[in-house]
Amino acid sequence: MQDQHSSILKEYATTAAAIGIRDMEFFKNRAAAPMGPGRGWIEPLDGASSDEAFAFIDENGKPQLWVTPFEPDKYRRWFDVFTRKYYGVEFSRIATGVPHNIDQLYPKAAGKEQEFRYVRATAIDPISNQNIGRTIEKQMKQRKVEIKKDPALLDSKKEPKPIRNATPFTLGKVTGFHESFKLPDDRSLPANRGVAERLIAHVEKYLRVKSPLVSQQLNIELTQLSATRIQTPISERPEKLGRVTSDFTKRWSK
Repeated sequence: MQDQHSSILKEYATTAAAIGIRDMEFFKNRAAAPMGPGRGWIEPLDGASSDEAFAFIDENGKPQLWVTPFEPDKYRRWFDVFTRKYYGVEFSRIATGVPHNIDQLYPKAAGKEQEFRYVRATAIDPISNQNIGRTIEKQMKQRKVEIKKDPALLDSKKEPKPIRNATPFTLGKVTGFHESFKLPDDRSLPANRGVAERLIAHVEKYLRVKSPLVSQQLNIELTQLSATRIQTPISERPEKLGRVTSDFTKRWSK
């Protein structure tokens, strides 16, 4: 679904691409926004209640599929309904023999733990989906389980985020990045440096508009840091692991 993927990449490069939301307030705000970036509206899908799935149309007329993370067995059906309405054909009819997953862009388990009501879904390369799923997303779930067992580990100063936006990990899934991040047996920052560099280089090949928000170097460092933070138990994290500094790798390598 090149059109779907291109929309996500453009959103990421120019503003932000939402992939998980806690409630409908996000869409109500966008519907009420003035004309221009961020504006859009909701349209229903045949056979789906608004609690199950719906389409969001952005300011450029591009449709997005949003689904509940609590019924993943229905993703394929809703994606077929979605593509039939907006592209004139059910995706399953034209994707025969093409490896793909119909999946949410924000991790299912993490979305459930954070009580996100809706997540964005699309067709994803299965190898990319599995590689990110068994490393980054698996460890995201572990951190949520860790906090559930010991709420004292949660930073009480931080409010729960009502929206989650796409990250380079998300774009790796969308663009078919086939490498894996290091598993927790080696959580040093240098362990994830090479794959972070290759992920950013891979993603930037698909970005028609370079992101004005961060430089390539900072994007690599943020991605490397995020991968290491996610895969490190909260109780084992150095106090300042969340800071990005000029001597980033040297300061936090083990």
